[in-house]
Amino acid sequence: MKPQFTLISIRFKIMIALLFVVTAVVSIITYTMANMFHADKQRYLSDVTALAASHAAENADIVVDGYQNRLLTCGRIYEAPDLAPAARQHLLRVMVADFPALISLSVWRDGREVASLHDGAALAAGGLTREDFAALLAAHPVPLDSLTEGRPRLESFAVSARLPALRMATSMRTAPGQPPLALVAVLRRDDLQQLTGTMKAFSLALFDDQRRLVAQGGMDRAVIHDLSRELPELEGRVLAQARALRLGGVELIGSFAPSATGRLTAVALVPRSAAYFASRELLGHLIVVALLLLGAAALAGLLWSTTLTRSLSRLMEAARAVGQGRFSVQVDVRSRDEIGTLAGSFNSMASELHARETALKQAQAQLIQSEKLAAFGQLGAGIAHEVKNPLAGIQGVVQLSLRQCEAGTPLQQALQMIEKETKRCRVIIDNLLKFARQEKVIHVPTSIDAVIADAAAIMRHQLELKNVKLETAVDAGLPTVSGSANQLQQVLMNLILNGQQAMAGQPGRVAVAARLAAPDRLEIRVQDDGPGIPKEIQHRIFEPFYSTKPTGQGTGLGLSVSFGIVKDHGGQIAVESEPGAGTCFVITLPVPPQPPAPAVASETPAQQAAPSAAPQPEVVA
Repeated sequence: MKPQFTLISIRFKIMIALLFVVTAVVSIITYTMANMFHADKQRYLSDVTALAASHAAENADIVVDGYQNRLLTCGRIYEAPDLAPAARQHLLRVMVADFPALISLSVWRDGREVASLHDGAALAAGGLTREDFAALLAAHPVPLDSLTEGRPRLESFAVSARLPALRMATSMRTAPGQPPLALVAVLRRDDLQQLTGTMKAFSLALFDDQRRLVAQGGMDRAVIHDLSRELPELEGRVLAQARALRLGGVELIGSFAPSATGRLTAVALVPRSAAYFASRELLGHLIVVALLLLGAAALAGLLWSTTLTRSLSRLMEAARAVGQGRFSVQVDVRSRDEIGTLAGSFNSMASELHARETALKQAQAQLIQSEKLAAFGQLGAGIAHEVKNPLAGIQGVVQLSLRQCEAGTPLQQALQMIEKETKRCRVIIDNLLKFARQEKVIHVPTSIDAVIADAAAIMRHQLELKNVKLETAVDAGLPTVSGSANQLQQVLMNLILNGQQAMAGQPGRVAVAARLAAPDRLEIRVQDDGPGIPKEIQHRIFEPFYSTKPTGQGTGLGLSVSFGIVKDHGGQIAVESEPGAGTCFVITLPVPPQPPAPAVASETPAQQAAPSAAPQPEVVA
């Protein structure tokens, strides 16, 4: 048993292939664009992160510079020699009131604290007393000998959990020869904390030189913990380039920038996923465009494949028709590609097959016709052999009766007619034997008008008995044809008799006309007023044993014998008929070259007196 396969149409294959190609191309383009856009976005974020860190470091420098200037102003007021103690104290209080970030300020000279100020309200808010705060400062002294004039020292200093602070120490020289004055201030982180919270897109943080957090905005503790270990050494660098980090289990892009004072480091962080936000949006647009392209490709593929396979479907249907024997089918494919060439070749093949089938049918019809004629000849030979002897007896009796009959009587005329028809019957039988033996009839110059006249004389009485009028119309001066008068007369009598029988006892007319259709062709037309012959059987009426008459009223041999006789004379016989308009048989006979007419000689008196011999009636086949 052969395996069964599911038929997959070529249009489906074309559409799938086109969709696959479009999908692959769109995927490659989408992937490439997304990667390029993501890389570009990542570089952009790196640059922006570096700028954000640098900007935060610059702002931190501004804040620190403001703090340092205020502290130096306080130092100058403290060292001003021309100020009274009360005025100095007043000015310092004004400066402290105008310095809200200040929690405490202590002035040191030669390692000894010479003056101090404290914001009692701020210490109370942080849950500390002056004594606790002093103990805290004593526990965490500032290395004053490490201070450099003009460069403040900054460090994270947690006064309490409720009061995160920043300790700032700087030194100044008030007069030549005097030891430098050290100023140590504990400051609130509010300004720096506000600075780190100004950028919502980035997480900012400030670290001191001990990598301790000074201020931050929007960072997790885990990120801050890991970030303190990732701080690079940035001394001498103004801007550090961004780099990828993994802090607290999160992929980040970070940039580190030191302040100008070198005591604070600004850190800007942004999640790496931010680089995917725009890429995700772009990818979403690309997916929409890809879906639209796929839909358009599917529609285009369907239309293209339908156009392509429509021609193939026509070829398939035409091939199926040819397989069923309908060779006249033609495929209308106007494309100028291989399918159009294939369709042209198929049409040529179908035309050749149709021509060969037509020729084969004609050869088969001729073979059948030959077999029927052969059978008819054998049958006719047997019938002729049995009928010839009785006709000889009839002819002998008639001749004896003519000898005993008085001349000029109706009986003599009747007997002469019987003798003539008996002779014609014998000639017909002889011709039938010749037909059965495939013998050629000797052709002699024959006058068509005489043949028509003899046939009309014989058939007119019979047609009048059936109320059918026989008319003849023969052009004068028709040339002779080469043939047998008896056979041609037999053809005309068959056609006249068929016309009379076609009227089925109704009154009518049968007309026989002859004319010269061309210099080398003579035409005889036998027209009747019968019901006509249907188109679908006109091609079969000349076949032997084919008859449209009821059973017992026809043998189907008359027209086939007539066809053979006309063909043997080198002519053609055709039928022209329309249902309800009668039937016309057209016989065309070739006209041989006519000999020149002999010169007419004047008759002598003896010739004029001699009676002319009565013409012998010609035997009709």
